[in-house]
Amino acid sequence: MTQIEIVLEADGNLAAATSSLLRELHGGARVDARPVSTPAEPGAKSDTATTIGALVVAGLTTPSAIRALVSVLLAFVKRGSARSIELRSGQDRLRIDGAGARTERQVVETWLREHSAGRE
Repeated sequence: MTQIEIVLEADGNLAAATSSLLRELHGGARVDARPVSTPAEPGAKSDTATTIGALVVAGLTTPSAIRALVSVLLAFVKRGSARSIELRSGQDRLRIDGAGARTERQVVETWLREHSAGRE
């Protein structure tokens, strides 16, 4: 797995939550994360527009790198900085929300096993 899309759902200012998560991912998980760019709406002034609330993380080649990413995401949701975060890789989805940390970690570990067999 080399690319994961992260979609935030937050109360209040989604742009601020997205920006805050981006800083945490760069500093805490030390991953290559960037806002998602999508085609601009017809009549827009530029060719692309940034989708607030969605990030792409690239270069995750080991389970330990993905675990570092998930640790930052779990802490971010636990602090209430986002209501939920969804990780997307191809057709697979993993939603992190206010569930208990132990339950979420078990779900994450299962997801990691399914997506990183033979790596690390």
